[in-house]
Amino acid sequence: MAVRISWTDLGTIISGEDIISDLAYLEKGIVLAGSGPNGRIARSADYGLTWTDLGIIISGETYIFSLAYLGNGIVLAGTYPNGKIARSTNYGLTWSDLGTIISGESDIECLAYLGNGIVLAGGIGTGNIARSADYGLTWTDLGTIISGEGILSLAYLGSGIALASTYPNGKIARSADYGLTWSDLGIIISGETFIECLAYLGGLTVLAGTYPNGKIARSTDYGLTWSDLGTIIAGETDIFSLAYLGNGIVLAGTAVNGKIARSADYGLTWTDLGTIISGETYIECLAYRRGGVVLAGTYPNGKIARGIIYRTQGNPNVDQLIFQHVID
Repeated sequence: MAVRISWTDLGTIISGEDIISDLAYLEKGIVLAGSGPNGRIARSADYGLTWTDLGIIISGETYIFSLAYLGNGIVLAGTYPNGKIARSTNYGLTWSDLGTIISGESDIECLAYLGNGIVLAGGIGTGNIARSADYGLTWTDLGTIISGEGILSLAYLGSGIALASTYPNGKIARSADYGLTWSDLGIIISGETFIECLAYLGGLTVLAGTYPNGKIARSTDYGLTWSDLGTIIAGETDIFSLAYLGNGIVLAGTAVNGKIARSADYGLTWTDLGTIISGETYIECLAYRRGGVVLAGTYPNGKIARGIIYRTQGNPNVDQLIFQHVID
């Protein structure tokens, strides 16, 4: 299948913000983008084509590092430097400050929704997991899940199984009871100190992106064991983001040169699709909604790249990804 990418650079989506640190698709074409260093939220109502700056959502919080959509208009945002949760009940239009959820934690780096009102939040400084069972209104600090490790990402695999990835030793923790208790599965790739991101591909398959060698690790048993698939793009040190597009197709966003890599076989092999925006060195986040478009958030100019998906007649797989760099 051919992959064609063309780009139009229309600029930064929020003036003064240099990073789009997370993206979340809601529904009805609504997408949110979290940013820094001023802790603002941008909102799109047309699948990322145009954007509105909603401003600072919590005074004193400078980065929105994580977003999670819980359904029915409820959205959560995790912040830095006071490790707070902001909550919206109107698709991100307005926000309530729910305060610091883990004592001593400065950064809610990741969020994962497990369904039925259950949400997990990971702290990068303390390595603690916080858990909510009421759609993010109240939280219980479950403590550090692996001694000496900070939490970088969370993924829910269904049937109560959740994974957490860590630094500075590149470990995976696994829960089989909706995040209540955790097992340390150890280092998954020797020499990789950060497990930056996780992506569940359905069935038994999970991928993990690493640093400092830009590798992909792959599990085919719900995260219990892992295979080292190696560096996927020479010269790229970090796999910052992953997105599953369905039918075995996965995208990976990188740092040093802000590239996209693409797999069409559930992460086994990869093709380098190149730098997607000149001057953007990090693909911080990727978001995909089935039947919609792919969005990528970047650093150091806080841009959004938008990928329109074309399909070949009679073939459900993605045929072409045409990326356009768009702003409001």
